[in-house]
Amino acid sequence: MPELIKRKDWSATHLGAYHEWPAPLKSALSMIMENPLPMYIAWGEDFTQIYNDGFLPILGMDKHPKALGRSTRDNFKEIWDEIGPLLEKTRNGTPVKYTDAEFTLERNGKLEQTYFDFAYSPIRLENGEIGGVLATCIETTNRKVSQEALQESMLQFKFAIEASELGTYDYNPRTNRFTANHRLKKWFGLPPENEILLSDAIDAMVPEDRERVTTAIAEALQYESGGNYDIVYSLINPKNNTPRIVHAKGKVRFDENKVAYRFTGTLQDITERKAAERLLKIKENNLRLMILQAPVAIAIMRGKDFVIEIANNNALELWDKEEKEVLDRPVLEVMPELKKQGIDTLLTNVFETGERFCTSELPVVIDRNGVPTTKYINFSYEPLYDAFGNIDGIMAIGIDVTEQVLARHKVEANEEKLNLIINASELGFWELNFEDNIADCSERCYKIFGSENGTRLTHEQMKSQLHPEDRHIRDKAFDEAMTSGVFDYQARIILPNQKIRWIEMKGKVLFDEQQNPDKMLGTMRDITEERTLHQQLKEREERFRLLADSMPQFIWTSDPEGHLNYFNNSVYKYSGLSYEEIKKDGWIQIVHPEDRPENLRQWEHSIKTGTDFLYEHRFRSADGEYRWQLSRAIPQRDDEGRITRWVGTSTDIQEQKMFAYELEKQVLKRTAELKEKNEALEKMNQELKSFTFISSHDLQEPLRKIRIFAGLLQEREVKNMTPEGKNKFSRIIKSAARMQTLIEALLLYSRTNTGKKDFRKVHMTEVLREIREDLKEELENKSLVLQTGHLDEVNIIPFQFHQLLHNLLTNAMKFSRPDTIPVVHISTQLKTGRQFGLSALEPDTTYCHLRVEDNGIGFDQTYANKIFELFQRLHAKDQYEGTGMGLAIVKKIVENHNGHITADGVLGVGATFNIYIPA
Repeated sequence: MPELIKRKDWSATHLGAYHEWPAPLKSALSMIMENPLPMYIAWGEDFTQIYNDGFLPILGMDKHPKALGRSTRDNFKEIWDEIGPLLEKTRNGTPVKYTDAEFTLERNGKLEQTYFDFAYSPIRLENGEIGGVLATCIETTNRKVSQEALQESMLQFKFAIEASELGTYDYNPRTNRFTANHRLKKWFGLPPENEILLSDAIDAMVPEDRERVTTAIAEALQYESGGNYDIVYSLINPKNNTPRIVHAKGKVRFDENKVAYRFTGTLQDITERKAAERLLKIKENNLRLMILQAPVAIAIMRGKDFVIEIANNNALELWDKEEKEVLDRPVLEVMPELKKQGIDTLLTNVFETGERFCTSELPVVIDRNGVPTTKYINFSYEPLYDAFGNIDGIMAIGIDVTEQVLARHKVEANEEKLNLIINASELGFWELNFEDNIADCSERCYKIFGSENGTRLTHEQMKSQLHPEDRHIRDKAFDEAMTSGVFDYQARIILPNQKIRWIEMKGKVLFDEQQNPDKMLGTMRDITEERTLHQQLKEREERFRLLADSMPQFIWTSDPEGHLNYFNNSVYKYSGLSYEEIKKDGWIQIVHPEDRPENLRQWEHSIKTGTDFLYEHRFRSADGEYRWQLSRAIPQRDDEGRITRWVGTSTDIQEQKMFAYELEKQVLKRTAELKEKNEALEKMNQELKSFTFISSHDLQEPLRKIRIFAGLLQEREVKNMTPEGKNKFSRIIKSAARMQTLIEALLLYSRTNTGKKDFRKVHMTEVLREIREDLKEELENKSLVLQTGHLDEVNIIPFQFHQLLHNLLTNAMKFSRPDTIPVVHISTQLKTGRQFGLSALEPDTTYCHLRVEDNGIGFDQTYANKIFELFQRLHAKDQYEGTGMGLAIVKKIVENHNGHITADGVLGVGATFNIYIPA
């Protein structure tokens, strides 16, 4: 500014040229130029204005530098009516001083509401007259606005606490005392004193929650916990015994030494919400319990892929599957055979159109344990809807009537899934100014109304989203609030994506000094889930009744004391009795007189012990006929394990009873036939033993003599034989040797069936050591090279497994390639049947995989199974010696070990034998 003042042509102003200025003016100018505070001089009758750098922000960019040397009246004409008289007063000799003076100042192109601390002092000439005014102006707008905003914020916070019905507390860990608002003290039954002990509040909690809450408080007071406190507990008002469930939240503040010095927070009364959640859970358990004990097949499938969410035991039995095989997998992946039968088309049509599908006695081919089995089923596909009316799944209800078509057996099913999560809604805060109809809302309000990307909605825009059918509710609540001061209503809003959402509005009208409505403060809460919850509770109860009444089975319930209080329509239709008649004379009247005492005894036992009720008894129909029924009841319990009621079913088992009687007759007949066949088998076993003895002694004895005498003839008489005689004699000797080998092989094969199975844990290293001893000569002469990899401990019959390896190794030598030394590689590996991926193995059983690989002549893979059959040979006798029983014995030994064997061969490369035995 000094430079700007120096360059300015002052001769064109009321002040005249600078060298003509009086000394007091120059002194005042020098003083304000060196002062950092905003100051200016208003000189002469025209109040010509000269100001320092500190005053520039007050002028604004649109007034500076034009204001320099102009009249204060022109520079501040928007506030001249307010400051003009004060300047005149000061020019007349009276200083002026004001604090937080309010002015509507025009600067930077707009009007601003501003506040200033300012002082006007007279500047006197040498003769004592007043030449001008020295003004010091300090802007306090930010401080003033902050103070007012703080006061407003405190007012809004206080109202928010009241509107949201929260209890608040402030705890001092150092003094063990805390203060609380009136609501919290009222809940706890605490005295109205300003400060109370923490122990007084803890005493109001239920005994089982005190230690848990005390521990949570102690943890929050530790610096390492972050000072967070969040817990739900129950309390009982000691004055009126009113129970209450509260959700407490808090935050602990720590000093520089990490020591807690303040603990503040809120409490929310969630008693009603917890009651609603408990009631919903009871209803859901009712339906689940009903599904689980229903005597029909039920499955719930979700999404377009029809992923199985629930399948009861009857459904699993119908599919011949285990629960772990089907849950969370698409049904057409679990049973691909259904797709070829058009089931996928039926499911898709129901999911896309919402039209239920039902049929009776439909033949469906199901793969049961690898065998295609035809089942006749009465079933229906029902679309399932979410809370917004969209199809999100299908409920399949099936009754296996295969025995009804063949033996008339009925089953029916029902299922429905309830999954509702209730969360406490977050609050949105708003303020409505009646003068300009402008609403100032928190971000939560805009989010509730579906606003995205931080878009701020106007009051009119938010009103326009009210559902047309609910606008009168808002208008009525608004009109009542103008007189009562309380604004409270619930209504629907339509989001930009056309979804419907429920909101709860609460507010309080603030009145001015003339008791006219000035503005309204309030809260907004999304209560869509709560409304949906209550609606679904109502629908659940209706569906439970509807489902029960639609079932052919008898459905009934009782209270915890065993008093039956509900029967479905099937009971009344079957018995011919009305509700009043059953209530008057009791349900026991329809039970056969012979079954009543035991029926009552078992029912009373179940009621007393809480165990499931299961009893077969006869019910009298309306025409006096008695039919057998299977009655089953299961207790339903709450979270504390207390029985809330019993849900029971009674299923007609008359046909099963008759079938069981007939089946018992057939079993007796079949038992007699099996006894007769066992006796015949015993006789055949004796004959087999006799054959073994004959083979061992009577057949081998003459064969030994033939070989002995043939040997003597070969030594003494062969030189006297003609060439043709020598040839035939040689053939006799070879035939006798093959006969001897064949008999020994037959004896060995027979012993693998009849020998004692003495299993022992032996390491493969030990087994191969014995084999090396047996084949020591061949190994030393390089007729065989035996290599090993990783070896494990195996559970085997030692002498049989020794024979198995001996046969495989001698085969490798026998069927080796010319001019090639036989090389055999042996290794083992432990894995489960599932990991090996072979259907012949038990999935969860651990097996030892013995791999025997040679470099012999190999074989065509086409004969991989044939080589294990008795007397099977892939080559002529003159090419390779043998009886064709070696691999048959190997296979029989593997079977004796409850194992499995496969063979892989490549002609001219070699063969690999894979043996799997339980470890």
